[in-house]
Amino acid sequence: MGFKGAATLACAAAITIGVAAPAAATSQITELPAPAGAFLTYALDINDAGIAVGKATHENGSHATRWSADNQVTVLPTLPMESNSYAEAINTKGTIVGNSGVRAVQWNADGSSTELTRPNGFFESYANDINDNGEIAGSVRNHDGNRAVKWYRTDKPVELESLFTGQITLAHAINSSGALVGESGDQAVRWDADGRISMLSVPGNVTKSVALGLNDHGEAVGYVRTPEHPYGQPARWDVKGNITLLPLLGIGRDSWAIDINTDGTIVGNSSSDGRWDMRGVRWGADGSITDLGTLKGDTDSSAEGINGAGAIVGYSEAVDMIRPVRWTP
Repeated sequence: MGFKGAATLACAAAITIGVAAPAAATSQITELPAPAGAFLTYALDINDAGIAVGKATHENGSHATRWSADNQVTVLPTLPMESNSYAEAINTKGTIVGNSGVRAVQWNADGSSTELTRPNGFFESYANDINDNGEIAGSVRNHDGNRAVKWYRTDKPVELESLFTGQITLAHAINSSGALVGESGDQAVRWDADGRISMLSVPGNVTKSVALGLNDHGEAVGYVRTPEHPYGQPARWDVKGNITLLPLLGIGRDSWAIDINTDGTIVGNSSSDGRWDMRGVRWGADGSITDLGTLKGDTDSSAEGINGAGAIVGYSEAVDMIRPVRWTP
């Protein structure tokens, strides 16, 4: 496969923050209401107005869900001929993106929906993030696999570069300037606003790296996989692409950093005892880690999105129930 001439960031040595003692939880956790009949409900993103989005699963499928700032729940419509949907992200204008079946969709603040146009030759599409200009990060799929896409409008998709010709690419996040982050093959990457790709640096023992979140300063977060952390060790990349490995809880083995706000506060999840039990966590801009806790009686949680004021959404999990939650500072 031929290299496409991407501008590659210089690979800097990883700065590893030692495993830190977790700070006491300072956020209040609140259960969000689930739609009637839902038993698996996830809150996945929150905007600066405090509106959250996610999905609720019933016996007959999953449905995109929105929570107002005062925690009122609304189920969003699916596209025609589809029975499943989920909402992945929301911008400050209240515009939401996600999926209905295997079709990327945008919901306006009034709940009306528009299917995102796919490039010719692709039969599936996925929308992962939206900025305040209405530009959307996601991917499309054909028989050769997934390709990262930036939608400049709902009807204007542009396929993004890969590091090597034919590589599978995914775009996970987009910021206000139109820059994106994601993955090309097994490598975390950044695309600038014009779609030029560059590698994000990783340590030498990494087998896979993924960038999942991006703030308006250009700082990215995600995870790297190593023999010691086969599921993932959380990572932060600065605006030059240099990596810092973030600490885990206790003797935790695996962790992901999922989202980052403009203050540099990061949220995600971490195991704490070397097993698979996961807890929602917050990393401060200085890298300090805080266990956000769970709802009473639950064993697991994950923090999925954070807004500019530091409000966090995610979910709390028991054996047979997943409940959406909001953590407030």
